[in-house]
Amino acid sequence: MDDALDEQLARISQKLRIVQQRPAARKALGEREHGYQLAPCLPEAEVQSFEWTHNVVLPEDYRAFLTRIGNGGAGPYYGVLPLERWAAAPLEYFEDARELPPDLLARDSPLRDGLTGIDWLELLGGAPQPRFDPQKWHPYQGAITISRLGATYYALLVVTGVTRGRVCSVDLDMQAPKFAPQRGFLDWYEAWLDDTLSGKDIGAFGNRK
Repeated sequence: MDDALDEQLARISQKLRIVQQRPAARKALGEREHGYQLAPCLPEAEVQSFEWTHNVVLPEDYRAFLTRIGNGGAGPYYGVLPLERWAAAPLEYFEDARELPPDLLARDSPLRDGLTGIDWLELLGGAPQPRFDPQKWHPYQGAITISRLGATYYALLVVTGVTRGRVCSVDLDMQAPKFAPQRGFLDWYEAWLDDTLSGKDIGAFGNRK
């Protein structure tokens, strides 16, 4: 693991400690869900097992977060979801988790920066109801659900394909994805901490340019 990643993990840990010590009245959106607390880190063996099961390699910075910071908890909006809830967004198109295609994460993600609403509707097969077979193709394949943003909105981390490592917000109500300006998971996460510490309104966090 390189020095820059080590330094960023140390900064994030320090900023989290500062946020956790702030008065309750100053805490932001979603605080009641996660309380700025983190779940225990995942053992390396569990992360490897997940990767082998799904035939993927997780982005290095996200992997480091899971093993050295925590398996979900404090984070943008209603917090970072634990790895075991990776399918929260795609599950909306299935009856239950048993229907998820085993290669869902290994497939290239169709999520691209700059897609218009019309582009996205064409990919989904049109409106008012999407027309695609989720067993063969899924709009959120190749991506892990990392946060619930409220209502039908989620944040995803692309793990397979040309936008691998990027974070984007999606709306299950057939709206086009919106990529965060940050280049990776830890940059996205640290930007949320910086906004929180500076007192910014984080209602549009992740979509600001």
